[in-house]
Amino acid sequence: MRNLKKWINTLFDAPGLNKISGLVVFISIIFLLMITGLWFFEHESFWDAAWHAWQTMTTVGYGDMPAQTAGGKIVIVGFGTMGIALLGALFSALFDYRQSFINQKLFGFMENPIKGGYVIFNFPGDYKMLKIIRELRSYEPEVGICIVDSILEKLPEKIALLPNIHFVKGEILDKDTYQRAGIANNEAVVVFPSTPGQPSSDGITQMTVSLINKFTKNKTRVIYVLVDPRNSWMFEDLACTRVFESFEILAIVQECQDVYSASVAEDLLLNSGGANIKSVRPQKIVGWSWYDFVHKTLELNKRAAKGCNPLAIIRDHENILCPASTEKILASDMLSIVAFNDFEWSKFESELLTV
Repeated sequence: MRNLKKWINTLFDAPGLNKISGLVVFISIIFLLMITGLWFFEHESFWDAAWHAWQTMTTVGYGDMPAQTAGGKIVIVGFGTMGIALLGALFSALFDYRQSFINQKLFGFMENPIKGGYVIFNFPGDYKMLKIIRELRSYEPEVGICIVDSILEKLPEKIALLPNIHFVKGEILDKDTYQRAGIANNEAVVVFPSTPGQPSSDGITQMTVSLINKFTKNKTRVIYVLVDPRNSWMFEDLACTRVFESFEILAIVQECQDVYSASVAEDLLLNSGGANIKSVRPQKIVGWSWYDFVHKTLELNKRAAKGCNPLAIIRDHENILCPASTEKILASDMLSIVAFNDFEWSKFESELLTV
């Protein structure tokens, strides 16, 4: 009952819908009055009177039931004319509401309807955004993505035309922005710097991440792009994952030092590049040495059509690259591996025990 009352209130209070709701009520009243008048003056049955009234109000006018009495003709002229006018107004209101709905969505005034998807704070530009969408959807084809930005007037057409893309326009200090963005209902939030390349924008990013944590109660993953590594200290007490904006520069330097290594790293990060980096949680091989894990993985890869390659141990949010052969895998660790998108770690881990 409470949900019904809420739905009725929404129907009559929502911008645009209140006009449509009012017209529907008036048309229904006119329609019922016409039926009553035709029943009284023309002595028609309820269904015949309803059919007669519908023909008149929709201007179909089959002519199979013309009014015979003066009273019936007055009913047709009076209520029929009002009904025709109100129906025209209703269709006009529906068209206006549809256009208003499109504009609200395009200009970012609607709440984010997406659940289980991704929310992007601060529009990173057409090219970068399209690349992010393509990469995310190469692994999750139908995943929804919401873009939150305070400067963007409307979504660029090439992005707006993509399915399951939403836009929320709002300021980062406005509580309404986070509520409309629906961040607590999604898998992850990505925060780009408000001004790319400016170290001072890390302070705004820190504030945004802090507010996101407050709204999600640390239940939604938060990933942020850091401009200046020296500003990492600002995020120490926040539940978030860092990505350096300077990764591009690091890749260039790496390529200068070691040919092809940067392109290999880029391919590993691309969901659409085939095998890529994945983080998995060990359960059945806890206590194994890194040597045992690597050795048995290579043995199992001989049997499996699609195996994996061990890369690193992630411990206390720090990466242990090239672990010592005697390094033990702990229950609190995560393992970084290289594998294809359809790789099933739980099944692979169970099979490791049989090697």
